Amino acid sequence: MRNLLAVVRFLVVGISVLMVSLPNTQAQFPCRTPFGMAGLCVPYRQCTFVVNVLTRYGSDLPIRVLDFLKKMTCNGPTNSQVKHFCCNLDDIQITGDTSSTTTTTTPSTTRQPITWPRPNNNANSNQLLDRGGTLGQRGMEILSGIMCGDASGVRVAFGNATKLFQYPWMALLRYNDANGPFRCAGTLITDRHILTAAHCVRVRGGTQISGVRLGEHDIDKDPDCEQNAPELFCSPPPEDYQVANIIVHPDYSYTRRLNDIAIIKLTEKVQFKKHIKPICLPITPTSKQQIETFEEFIIAGWGTTELGSRSTQLLQAVLPVVSRSTCSKAIQRTTITENHLCAGGDTQMSDACTGDSGGPLFQAALYGNGITRFVQYGIVSFGVKECNKPVASPSIYANLIQLTPWILENLS
Repeated sequence: MRNLLAVVRFLVVGISVLMVSLPNTQAQFPCRTPFGMAGLCVPYRQCTFVVNVLTRYGSDLPIRVLDFLKKMTCNGPTNSQVKHFCCNLDDIQITGDTSSTTTTTTPSTTRQPITWPRPNNNANSNQLLDRGGTLGQRGMEILSGIMCGDASGVRVAFGNATKLFQYPWMALLRYNDANGPFRCAGTLITDRHILTAAHCVRVRGGTQISGVRLGEHDIDKDPDCEQNAPELFCSPPPEDYQVANIIVHPDYSYTRRLNDIAIIKLTEKVQFKKHIKPICLPITPTSKQQIETFEEFIIAGWGTTELGSRSTQLLQAVLPVVSRSTCSKAIQRTTITENHLCAGGDTQMSDACTGDSGGPLFQAALYGNGITRFVQYGIVSFGVKECNKPVASPSIYANLIQLTPWILENLS
C-alpha cells in the first residue's frame, strides 16, 4: 500500500508539472530505458511515447502505466522544473521551435492507440508489449519464439465436454494426498514452465506437489479415444513430469487474494505434440487491447460439476464478463481491484468450481498480423465453493494483463 501511495503521489504532482515544456534546445542526456536500451533523457513533450500514453488515458492512468512512467523518469538539468523521461531513441521528437512555452491544457481523454517502446530492432519488435523491465527480456524472447494458442478448427459450446486435442495446454498438478492425486490445474506456457495459482502450490497441511501431468483428457481412461464414424481416434498417452522449482509471486496474499500466481519449472523440456502445446499470454498490444472488447471468456478444467461431483473428463464453459463493482457486491469478503478479473454468475450455472483452481480463463484473440490465437487472460483464483446452486456466483481470476511483466521476469 505504501508503494502504491508513492506512485499515486508521483503522478498527482508529476502530471501537473509535465504540462510545462522547456525549450527544445536544452541538453539531452544519455540514459537507459526500462528495457535496458539506449535512450535520451528528454522533457515530456519530446517523447512521443509519453505524450501518446497521456493522450490515450488522460487522468485515468492504470496503476501499471503509472508505475512504468515512474521507471522512465530520469535526471534532467539541475535547474529544470520539468519531469524528464528516458525515451527510446526512435520515440524522440525534435521540433524547430526553440521558444519556451507553457500550457495548462490537460491531455485529451480520447482513447488513441499507442505504440509501446520497442525493446530491440527485430522485425516483430513493434508487436511486443512492455517487458516489465530488463529482467523480462529473456522471458519475452522465450514466449515470442513459441507457436502457442492454436485456435484453428476449435468450436466452443456451452457446458460441453471437450474434444480430444481441443485445449492441449491444460495441465494437472499431482499431489501426495490421500484424497486424490489431482486437485489443481495449470497451463503450459513454454517447454519448461507451467502457470498456476499460488494457493495451489502453498497448500495448507504440508501437502506437496509431486509432479505435473500434461496431455490428459479423461483421468479414468487410458487411452483417451473418440469415435468419429466410422473410425476410432485415440490420443497418445498423457505425460508426467517432475518439478524442478516453484516460484510464487513475492506479493501473494492469501487473505487479500492478491497476486495469486505461481510458475512451476519442470526438470526436463516438453516435446510439443498434438495433445501437448502451450497457450499464449497477452504479450502483444493487439491481444492486450482486445480484452476490453470481450463479453465472455472460456474456462476449462476437471472441476466440480453442477451435480456436485468431480468430472474425470476435461470440461469447458463460456462465462460472461462481470464488472468489478458487481463482483464486489457478490463477494464482499475481498476487495476487488484491477489485479482481478471477474466472470461467471449467469443463470446456467457455468462457473469455475472447486478443482479448477489454477486453471485458465482465456479467449480467442487477435495476436498480431491478423492471426487469431487462444490467449490466457486470467488464472482461476477464488469464488464460491457451492457449485450446485440454482444461480452461480461470479468467480475471481488473477489478471494476467497486470501480472505478465512478473511472468516475463521469472522465465529462464
